[in-house]
Amino acid sequence: MAAITIKNMDVTYNKGKSYVIKDMNLEIKDGEFCVFLGPSGCGKSTAMYCIAGLLHPVHGEICFGNEAMNQLDERGKEKKFVPPQERNIAMVFQEYALYPNMTVRKNMSFALETKKAPKEEIEKQAGAALRRSASACGTGTCACARSAGVPAGRAAWQPRCEAPRSGAL
Repeated sequence: MAAITIKNMDVTYNKGKSYVIKDMNLEIKDGEFCVFLGPSGCGKSTAMYCIAGLLHPVHGEICFGNEAMNQLDERGKEKKFVPPQERNIAMVFQEYALYPNMTVRKNMSFALETKKAPKEEIEKQAGAALRRSASACGTGTCACARSAGVPAGRAAWQPRCEAPRSGAL
């Protein structure tokens, strides 16, 4: 995963009348885990939509490593925009969704399998994600359990399964 840098990003609605994000600057270093926290309506989802390419900022720049995902001219017209499907990024929202017919391990390896990654890489990444999740949760492993059948006492597993699944991209 490359570093993500946001420089002077503005996002508006209502044709520029309402600023949702004003002059956002952020640097996420390569390998860092980033969480957006804040009250309802503060721009968390909007920022993630812009990073993912689902929403276009009206000002500023988003870079993955040294590559700009968007570039605007001095009048705010878009000169460059990398579409979402070419950004190789994923995000997890509060309303996480696991595939109930899959095991926890399968949920974690699903993105890599979809990308047809080598089996050794899938096992390595899914195994590492399971170990991190088990350690963070402190409940041991539920790798073979169907996600719909993970005991209620282990409900904390759901977000810890969803996050590594998206991070495996």
